[in-house]
Amino acid sequence: MIITLGLDCELVEKEIDFKVLKRYLIKVNKMNEIVTILVRRDSISPLEAENLVEECKEEILEAALRGNYEECEDILASYLGLEPDYLVYLLDDFY
Repeated sequence: MIITLGLDCELVEKEIDFKVLKRYLIKVNKMNEIVTILVRRDSISPLEAENLVEECKEEILEAALRGNYEECEDILASYLGLEPDYLVYLLDDFY
């Protein structure tokens, strides 16, 4: 199926792989859930929350590449104050 998308003020026709699109939308939804938690709990702006999540994600991915999964949990708790259950949301790119 061909879908026309408006991207950066230009129209792009692209064949869409719906499995890839679904995975991307699930990932975005999970990240939005974390951002929403931070905004509500910590009274920070959505942009600040997004930046914090990205910084945390980078640190977690580096630790995961070293095989140090306990450090991943510590990073998540330190940066975002979240339980290890949320690690899968941030490691989605890794596996």
